[in-house]
Amino acid sequence: MTRHNVSEWLGLGLRPGPWMDSALMGRWFLVLVLTMSAVSGDPEVAWAAASTFGDVVCNVRNNLVPYTGIFSVIAYAIAAFLAARFGWLLMQQFQDSKSNKIPQALGSFVASACFFSLPYFVKALQTSLFSRSLASGGGGVTGCVPVPVTPVPADGNTAGLDLIIQNLTSNIHQPMMSLISIISIAVGLFLIGRGLIRSTKLGTDPKVAGPHIIVVNLLIGAALVSIGEMLPTMTTTLFGDSAVHSMKNFSLRWSEIVPTGTDTTAANKTIQAVLGFVQIIGAISFLRGWLIVRRAVEGAGQATVPQGITHILGGTAAINIDRVITVFNNTFGLRLVGT
Repeated sequence: MTRHNVSEWLGLGLRPGPWMDSALMGRWFLVLVLTMSAVSGDPEVAWAAASTFGDVVCNVRNNLVPYTGIFSVIAYAIAAFLAARFGWLLMQQFQDSKSNKIPQALGSFVASACFFSLPYFVKALQTSLFSRSLASGGGGVTGCVPVPVTPVPADGNTAGLDLIIQNLTSNIHQPMMSLISIISIAVGLFLIGRGLIRSTKLGTDPKVAGPHIIVVNLLIGAALVSIGEMLPTMTTTLFGDSAVHSMKNFSLRWSEIVPTGTDTTAANKTIQAVLGFVQIIGAISFLRGWLIVRRAVEGAGQATVPQGITHILGGTAAINIDRVITVFNNTFGLRLVGT
């Protein structure tokens, strides 16, 4: 077999140059994930009749859960490809000692080993962040059960805006939190894979495969995979307690606002619903903040690290909006929170 044929064989039937590019490999990685997600199915999932928006969100969430396991299958395929690339780069180095393919070859070798043992590699990254292995995977909210809505009174009266807000928030709150957790895990796994693929170009273009780019993809990917542990960590950092409270227990001191004896039940439930919706926005902001930090470190677009940190801290505050209100209440002595 000639040198040219060997190179073509290692390039899966094509000239190896384009196929060995890490950026192209990253695009193929994403395309493969989306393709397998579209053509695969999980026969064990019992799909719910989409009678409410919460049911729709749960169906989307349940459809995404099985695909997180597809990353292992994709990882094995990429690992085999990178092992072949490692051999091809070594061959090129032996043929031309001035080509300096050793950094890329070592990067391909290490990335191949990490892809072959992706679950253990992810656990190692989690241990690096939290000094312990996360038995539950750090995946955040599990399960997806939309709360049934309160029907409009049968006397023919139209539903008030307060009832509409209560129904919407109670119906989608838990499903949306669960969906955001699954999306976070999927994005985290993709970033870990992206960081490993970037490591195969180590020593070429610092803007594409610099050490800082590889490290930020791996660490932020591990943080997003561990969203169920990262959020309590940030909550503890701000408020000294890792628990995220349900807004159902939040109430204002209505005696300081309205005359004694006024029925505030509907107003209280509406405020709880609004604050529950704020929690959903906070979870989205928390996830987006980590992605902004990654883009800022990579130098992509106009993103900056302070913007990302603001989203992370703001998202954490929004998820714990009851504590933020309590902090302001106690700071200014307003006596508006409590019974």
